[in-house]
Amino acid sequence: MHWHDDPDARVSFTGSPGYRSRSDSDRVNLPDRVRSGETYQDVRVDYRLEAALDEDAVETPDDTDRADP
Repeated sequence: MHWHDDPDARVSFTGSPGYRSRSDSDRVNLPDRVRSGETYQDVRVDYRLEAALDEDAVETPDDTDRADP
């Protein structure tokens, strides 16, 4: 991989209360901050993203509110 300009990569999550999320990555042969003009070979990036609802934040309708299938 080769960059002509220094990349400006960012990850951000916006959400609503009651949600939890996180991300993480593992890099092989690639530093945390890459530099323009450098060539990186045999690169691997494993990226993980997790998201979940808090159980307390989930509203469940009463059985009487559900439509019959």
